Amino acid sequence: MKKRDYTSLLHRLQAVGPTQLVAECGGYPIYAIELGSGTEARILLTAGLHGDEPAGPEAALRFAEELSSRLAQRCQFLILPCLNPHGYVHNTRENESGLDCNREFGGDAVPLVVQVKALLRGRRFDCALDFHEDWEASGFYCYEAKRDEQWLGPAIVEQVRAVMPIDGEAGENDKVIAEGVFLIDPEWGEAGLAPYLYAHHTEHALISETPSEWPLAVRAEAHLRALEVVLQRRLGA
Repeated sequence: MKKRDYTSLLHRLQAVGPTQLVAECGGYPIYAIELGSGTEARILLTAGLHGDEPAGPEAALRFAEELSSRLAQRCQFLILPCLNPHGYVHNTRENESGLDCNREFGGDAVPLVVQVKALLRGRRFDCALDFHEDWEASGFYCYEAKRDEQWLGPAIVEQVRAVMPIDGEAGENDKVIAEGVFLIDPEWGEAGLAPYLYAHHTEHALISETPSEWPLAVRAEAHLRALEVVLQRRLGA
């Protein structure tokens, strides 16, 4: 496979506004961008932790590029669109050291993890969404953790169903909330990014998963529809 162009991704991000260098891993810089000044919702968007899942970075970039001034006046967004640039370039799940960084947030052995934790220290978010893909999936599904158990997953599934099918097949250890909606289980511990965020930085965490075989633009749209539901419910719109 031809290497992906990470430089183009960064140019798109930096065209939106000032960025913050979070880390340098495998010879590639990792940036965050903060957008919006409102107080009605504080949202964290993360993507690209698995480098062979490019729909998440595309969705995060599209959201940043298309953010309306009205929404920016109501909300604040912290966006980390590509957490594994080495994997993104080389189409690998793992980082430059062969590690799946989504299994490393329970400790401080990986420099990227340490630096992301430092960026997030002391921050709270109304919702944290982590964008992923699944090459084995036949459709969209999501994982959710929410303190009040007023789940948004079912509404997300209905929104996404308009652009792709839903994969409701549960994995061996998945706990089902509704069709295509599974629990971010406390038994997972804090090794994954989303469980770590739920333990320390938010009352509501979501992982959205799109099927890798679908066109990139459609996968990105599915992620953005999940985010749209979150914002609609938070803002009462």
